[in-house]
Amino acid sequence: MLAKKIAHAVRESSGGLPAVQAMAVLLDEPRLAQVSMNLVDWQRTGIVEVVREIRRMAHEAGTEIDHCELIGLAPAGALLDVAADALGLRDFTPDQALELRLARDR
Repeated sequence: MLAKKIAHAVRESSGGLPAVQAMAVLLDEPRLAQVSMNLVDWQRTGIVEVVREIRRMAHEAGTEIDHCELIGLAPAGALLDVAADALGLRDFTPDQALELRLARDR
């Protein structure tokens, strides 16, 4: 299963990306599997980096990622990194997020 190969390749314990735990899960839908991950330290390996690597490996194998899913909570900084990357923002800082700036200034 391709998801198992990718999970093995990206998890730190297999020599992959730092601070990444990953495993493959076969889904109920036919021909769908997922790479389920914990990013133990998102500042060492962020969401953008690990998803980009999984996309690359899937593409090289002749398939694509259907979607990403967040279960539970994520640090605002990790999600802001994703937004900054998607928008191509240069020198973006969390201080530019309105709610975070207001909270800081209180």
